[in-house]
Amino acid sequence: MDLIAMLGQTQQVQTVLANQQQGGKQLLTGLSGSAKTLFLATVYKQQRQPLLIIESNTFQANQVAEDLANQVIVIKSILFQLKK
Repeated sequence: MDLIAMLGQTQQVQTVLANQQQGGKQLLTGLSGSAKTLFLATVYKQQRQPLLIIESNTFQANQVAEDLANQVIVIKSILFQLKK
């Protein structure tokens, strides 16, 4: 069993999936780097639906997109920069 399959069985991932199946939105905070990537990859592979990921800056957005692409997830990333 691989790491993503193991994470897919955790209560946290199951809660997110149940919420999304009911049409809900999910806010993910407190994860960074590879932990965030693994969590997002697990959720994506479990539900096979598009994910909208919002990051606070362009660097983090590019990093998440690159990390998810390395997890063999087909992604289409569109970056919008907020003008202050």
